[in-house]
Amino acid sequence: MDDDVLLRVDDGIWRIAAPNAEMNYEPTNVYLFGNDPMILIDAGSPGGADVILQSLEQIGRPRLTAIVLTHTHPDHAGGIEKLRDATGAPVWVHPDALREAEQWQLSVPIDHELREGWTMSIDGFTLEAIETPGHALGHVSLLDRSRKLLVAGDLVRGEGTVAIVPPFGNMAAYLDSLNRVREAGVMRMLPGHGPVMDDGQRVLAAHIRRRLSRESQILDLVRQGYSTVEDIVTQLYPGASTMVHHAAMGTTAAHLAKLLEEGRVRHEGDDQLTGYVAI
Repeated sequence: MDDDVLLRVDDGIWRIAAPNAEMNYEPTNVYLFGNDPMILIDAGSPGGADVILQSLEQIGRPRLTAIVLTHTHPDHAGGIEKLRDATGAPVWVHPDALREAEQWQLSVPIDHELREGWTMSIDGFTLEAIETPGHALGHVSLLDRSRKLLVAGDLVRGEGTVAIVPPFGNMAAYLDSLNRVREAGVMRMLPGHGPVMDDGQRVLAAHIRRRLSRESQILDLVRQGYSTVEDIVTQLYPGASTMVHHAAMGTTAAHLAKLLEEGRVRHEGDDQLTGYVAI
């Protein structure tokens, strides 16, 4: 197995890039903390579970004392039943995340609830749960305060931006989560997709600026008379691929929901995709 799949990030930290063929998407990063025993963070897609088990074999069959899920999208939690059965490790997950798992028809066992302030220590690491909703219900990031290190799940991406898609995605909550993590002084981030980020403050600030800039563009378009999500997306992403267009529709709807909550637009449509008017 090459470094593209199994990579030693640092002493006591391994990254496994679990393939994600079911969703036609880039690999999902799952992380191992400790030596033996270890903690596994996230479980990859259903097809990625075998690669995770093979990686565990390669590094000497360490005992897992916990599997912690940052959230329950299929690319992060689809392999959980197979991994739990194979390793016997108990599963920690935020109970709110189970609602979203149901939408994906995903069975997620829960042995322990993962909530704000939960901590687990292993081999010099102390990981603290920080509730970071926005991308998903019950999304949790894990912070080692002494190292200013964050296992970020899908709070940020190594490349590009994170999709925020209602009804479970919430833009106001997402921006709050980015600000919370930034205020915690995070410097190094291990994202759920893409490379490690060694300048966390800069990355977090850039994510926040980009979202607020996009929000401003959307509000300007509503003021110009563009009243539907489809029309706004067409203006913002001309010629976008089908995949980008779908993600943009969801994220634009999330921005509009935030503007609606703040009283900066009103909604006169029959559904959540039409009828937006500036105030």
